[in-house]
Amino acid sequence: MGFTAPWLLAGLAALSLPLWLHLLKRHKTPPEPFSSLMFFEQREQSSVRQHRLDFLLLLSLRLLLLVLLVLAFAGPYWKSGAPLARTERKLTVAAIDNSFSMRQGGRLEQAKREAAALLSRLGPESQGQVVAFAGQVQLMGEPTSDATALRAAVQAIRQEDTRGSFGDLVRALRSIAQSARTGLDVHVFSDFQKTAMPAGFAELSLPPGAVLTPHPVAEGRLPNWAVESVSAPHRWSRIRRAGCRR
Repeated sequence: MGFTAPWLLAGLAALSLPLWLHLLKRHKTPPEPFSSLMFFEQREQSSVRQHRLDFLLLLSLRLLLLVLLVLAFAGPYWKSGAPLARTERKLTVAAIDNSFSMRQGGRLEQAKREAAALLSRLGPESQGQVVAFAGQVQLMGEPTSDATALRAAVQAIRQEDTRGSFGDLVRALRSIAQSARTGLDVHVFSDFQKTAMPAGFAELSLPPGAVLTPHPVAEGRLPNWAVESVSAPHRWSRIRRAGCRR
């Protein structure tokens, strides 16, 4: 609610009521004739000016209290043309999937290019950190604002032959958030294979203050192939036994 809101203006207008009551009491009493003052005790007469100052001070305090009550209930704010600067800075984490499935179609190289482009847009006062995850999570460096160091950390990621694990990645993010003592702005570059999902959804709970932005690098759905069984001919077994005898 702004300072020109109707309820705020109505509350401030209501302050005229105690002011009017105060001024109403300032009427002058006409003097009354009295026979003699000999039976009155003599004492110092208090200053009329002193009483007047006390009344004005009391009135000011009452009006101030009413103004504070009006402001508390109205909840006004100042409108500013420029947005207020955020005091809380978040650590930008670029998590790159380097599992076996990222070999398909140059996905890992694409993920590294997109991550490097993201980190290059960070401001001079912002910090970033590069993480690679496959069978295990690798921290490719400490949080830094050096763009050259972040770019080198992205290029240092190598292909792995194991499957990814989002559960291990989230556990690593919790540890990073605890060490950094700040919120995380997490960007995940992956083909998001179903096999990387943990058994329980609770394992994907991000640390408090973390914001997740997915960056899929897979174009369309590709079938997964697997070898379930192999049957060798009987002749091949004989050849192998003969070779062992030699």
